[in-house]
Amino acid sequence: MMMLCELIYGLQTSTETMEAAKAWAEDIGKETVVVNKDVAGFIANRVGLAMSGAAIDIVAMGVATPQDVDKTMKLGFAHRMGPCETADLTGVDVLMNAMKAIYNETQDERYWPPELMQRMVASGLLGRKSGKGFYDYSSGKQEPYWKL
Repeated sequence: MMMLCELIYGLQTSTETMEAAKAWAEDIGKETVVVNKDVAGFIANRVGLAMSGAAIDIVAMGVATPQDVDKTMKLGFAHRMGPCETADLTGVDVLMNAMKAIYNETQDERYWPPELMQRMVASGLLGRKSGKGFYDYSSGKQEPYWKL
């Protein structure tokens, strides 16, 4: 689904290996970016998870529904999916584990999983794979659903 492929330089990655990886990714239709240092989360997750955490906090505070948060990011920032939709697609548990990995490396509080995310995972509200997350998928399509 994602057109992006992040290519990460490890401590021993050669230029030849990076060029081969880039050629392969482009051959299968991906757009590439180069990450010059192997850090937890690379680029997309470092930026996206900070946004997701803020979005989940807004929902938890009752400021806006997941639908309105997603609509804001789609219309206001031209995102194809909002952060709550993305969490449901990826899996709320997967995002929580990714946030913890970045937090463990950086100790940056932005990446500590929000309480609501932790409660959702503990309750089995994992998104599409469990049938409910920020939305309800039991009908086979994405339907508004939310209660704190």
